[in-house]
Amino acid sequence: MTSTFNTKTKVVKTMKNEDDLFDMSYSNIENEIKLQLLAEQIKFKRNKEYIYNKNLKKIFYYFRDGLNRPIVTVCVLYDKHKNICCRGISICSENDIINKENGRDYAEDRAVQAHVFKFNNNLIRKTDIKEIILSIVEANPELNKNLLQFGCKSEYNVTLTDFEKSKLKI
Repeated sequence: MTSTFNTKTKVVKTMKNEDDLFDMSYSNIENEIKLQLLAEQIKFKRNKEYIYNKNLKKIFYYFRDGLNRPIVTVCVLYDKHKNICCRGISICSENDIINKENGRDYAEDRAVQAHVFKFNNNLIRKTDIKEIILSIVEANPELNKNLLQFGCKSEYNVTLTDFEKSKLKI
């Protein structure tokens, strides 16, 4: 009878330890997410400092879907000293919560990456965003040509569209 009691006690202790492990794991995941968000905030702040220190001109614009939501955010940086433009693009997936500030931060980050590393990066796979592009083009048929010209989410030394030139006033 004593051994049965001990066995039950061990089972109860094991179950309690499993609950503790779950709580600790959940807490660790929560802390990891908080650290990632903090790291992103620091990165985005450094991007703004980089743009300011390099005296880069910056514009943002959006491609919107039929519900007028900013699905694609574009950031263009113009370095007047080197006469170079870099473009960063942020694309919301169908599962994303649309947040204009986040779109701007990611697009700006990709434009800064292009300026710093001096090459194109993060290829846009048209099949991945086909439905997103179609929803935007349905709402704005005149944008089809401009939207499909982008090859990467981070582009260095780009040829500006007429719209971008007018926004940058160059």
